[in-house]
Amino acid sequence: MIGVSYKPSESKKNPYKARCCNPFGGSRYIGMFSTELEAHKAWQAKKHEYALQLADLQSDERIASRLREMYAPDKDWTNI
Repeated sequence: MIGVSYKPSESKKNPYKARCCNPFGGSRYIGMFSTELEAHKAWQAKKHEYALQLADLQSDERIASRLREMYAPDKDWTNI
């Protein structure tokens, strides 16, 4: 799934690593999770958080609106 990699060598209990690009600099690491879906949902929540922050900086409301909907928490990315 998007935002997830399988890293059993890092943690046998939580082998799924979630990461995403931070548009403001800083860490890309989100955390380690026991399932692929948990890791993916953490990625999606972080992307949504960043999209909202970017939307607040936009002067064009069309761009701000698209950023807010792009990574909405209810969007299903699991079958992409």
